[in-house]
Amino acid sequence: MNTGIPIIFIHYGDTPYLRYTLDMAQRNNPDKEVVLLGDEKNEKYSRTLHIRHIPFINYEQSADLQTFRKNFIYIGGANRQTEQDARFELFCHVRWFYLYEFMKEHKLDKCWYFDSDTLILEPLDKREEQKFEAYDITEQSNGSMMKGLIQFRQLELFVQTMNKLFADTRYADAQREEITCNPDWALCDMRAYAAFKNIYTPRTILLNEIIDHEMHDECICEDDGMETEYVPRLKRTIKKLYFSDRHIYEKVAATGEMVKLNSINMSWVTTALIEKVYYYKVHGTFPPTYLALFGMMKRLPRFIRTQITKETK
Repeated sequence: MNTGIPIIFIHYGDTPYLRYTLDMAQRNNPDKEVVLLGDEKNEKYSRTLHIRHIPFINYEQSADLQTFRKNFIYIGGANRQTEQDARFELFCHVRWFYLYEFMKEHKLDKCWYFDSDTLILEPLDKREEQKFEAYDITEQSNGSMMKGLIQFRQLELFVQTMNKLFADTRYADAQREEITCNPDWALCDMRAYAAFKNIYTPRTILLNEIIDHEMHDECICEDDGMETEYVPRLKRTIKKLYFSDRHIYEKVAATGEMVKLNSINMSWVTTALIEKVYYYKVHGTFPPTYLALFGMMKRLPRFIRTQITKETK
């Protein structure tokens, strides 16, 4: 039986990592309902993974969302002028209306909400919920967006704020003046969230604050004071992950403290790395592609064996 606060993801289309996200959330929270607000391209997961799938289209006729769509204006710098840019930023705003309508429809006071490339590695149980009881909002993205444990009242105020902002032409004018001077910028939902926080001053806490040697990592590609390593196959620096007893850890660079990850955002990395983390959590070992790599080691020079071992620990 599904009980307690549900776990919700929002995603349009299908991507290779989505099945890992949904399955990981379900495996580690068997008593919670995992919900995907999505479209026809990802409806299959309601059958293959037995999660609950709800189409976006169910909420398109809501008065609040129709008001928002009527007033929304996309603003992008010189390098952000494609139709895809505009669709993406619109969706980043609209998703909050989808979540709001879902929570309102099901009379939910709270829910867990994460980006769809976030692996939930541990149970989001009452103990985890109690960590944040003193706060109105838990945040990620360096405090620029609500994520994690979402309260309906705060979400309601946020979507109301977005509608007020876009109904006022002065908001778009002020954003245009700043964004057009920066070619890689675009009008994202984080700007509306900053305005919302300035108005209501909610009590907030970052999800990656370490509590009882645990945290929710908000992005593997940002160091956040943790030990990092450059991974050639990714062509980027990421936090170094440690694997032990089917748990995943990171190490604080300054102190050496090992911190258990309750969730980890896997933005901007390969599906192969996501698969590695998923497979270890489920099976306590690495997926066949990594095991095959180790099987080749005897034929490699010592210095290459050492580097491969370091990168796949």
